[in-house]
Amino acid sequence: QSGYELFDRFFVGAQVRLTNREYIRKRFLLIQLATEAGKNLLKPQKQSAVYVEPSFLWEVGDDWKYRFAAMSANTGSTSGNTKDLRSDPELQVSLGMSPPFSYGKLEVSLDYRSLNYGENRPQERLGLGALYGFGAMYIMGGIDSNGISGGTYYTIETINAGVLYSSTRMLGEEKDYYTQTVYVQLGWQI
Repeated sequence: QSGYELFDRFFVGAQVRLTNREYIRKRFLLIQLATEAGKNLLKPQKQSAVYVEPSFLWEVGDDWKYRFAAMSANTGSTSGNTKDLRSDPELQVSLGMSPPFSYGKLEVSLDYRSLNYGENRPQERLGLGALYGFGAMYIMGGIDSNGISGGTYYTIETINAGVLYSSTRMLGEEKDYYTQTVYVQLGWQI
């Protein structure tokens, strides 16, 4: 991915993604695995994709640092099984601001994007997020119509580490079913 400041506080960029996936995404009863019809239920599906995703970012204001960004996501070509694992092209939009803060840095954003391509109403694609940084520590949180997330992130020179918790409602389920996930990151920048 790369970006370029076209003119004062207006940036353009593009991201190229190549993916090769092998996955199993099926719902079945365990007893079906013992039948002739169920012998291929755990056979991995394959999918390859090439995405070229253009974007832009426009910053305005000196004190509050308002931002408007948009990206054309999942724009490209996909081969293999595309009905079980969707990645439809979509326009993602984000509004953000960084209000003046006495201690540390606060960033707030409102995003419009699809997280799992099962949202039926436009308001289900809205997500509100915040990031507060103080020194080497960052605290983040987010909420949307299908879940919440929160965590902390630390960075010291070239080393970074973080933990994020997420609870997300799975769409298309007959009952409310939530996945509870903890993400751990440990990194080194070169």
